[in-house]
Amino acid sequence: MERTKMTLKDLAVSFHFPKFSTSRDFYKAFGCRVCMLLSYQMISVYQLYIVEDYVHQTKTEAAGTIATMSIITMVVSLTVSLTASLISGPISDKMHTRARY
Repeated sequence: MERTKMTLKDLAVSFHFPKFSTSRDFYKAFGCRVCMLLSYQMISVYQLYIVEDYVHQTKTEAAGTIATMSIITMVVSLTVSLTASLISGPISDKMHTRARY
């Protein structure tokens, strides 16, 4: 397959959102992802409040606790994402489903 040279116009076109009538699944996934990220941020802020007010840590101690919890959350999230990718890839191949771009 021949490679075509990408122009600046091609790059700009690739950032356009698809039409809603043909890409409802994209918008459902996009909305769910936005809600999920928003909920992560809300939980992080609420954790800081809990650690300061109910665990009775100082602001410095609470910051250290939240930083440690954030690192643990990142490691677990990466592990879960990798595991899900390794499991869903072969399942997708067996079902003959591919992303349509």
